[in-house]
Amino acid sequence: MKDKRELNIHDLDQVSKDLPVAVHHRGGHTTYYNSKALAMAGITKSTPSMASGTYDRDSNGELNGRVTDRARGVFDKVGRRAVYSEDEAMQRDRD
Repeated sequence: MKDKRELNIHDLDQVSKDLPVAVHHRGGHTTYYNSKALAMAGITKSTPSMASGTYDRDSNGELNGRVTDRARGVFDKVGRRAVYSEDEAMQRDRD
């Protein structure tokens, strides 16, 4: 972020409130989600974090969109993803 703060749910809700949005941190342990993505995954204010990952909250206890480590696994079961043959996958990697 230009202002040196962490990305949050409000930033991503400005991108879209109708489509899920996810931004993966380069470190690989954190992903930021918008409200739609959290709702599709069934994550609410009352969803507890786990020892192996967190659903982070702001100072008011509201979800801030930051999800860490294994807590991100719930998103693997949401939506549809393209399936590629081995040849298609190789071509995508080359591209």
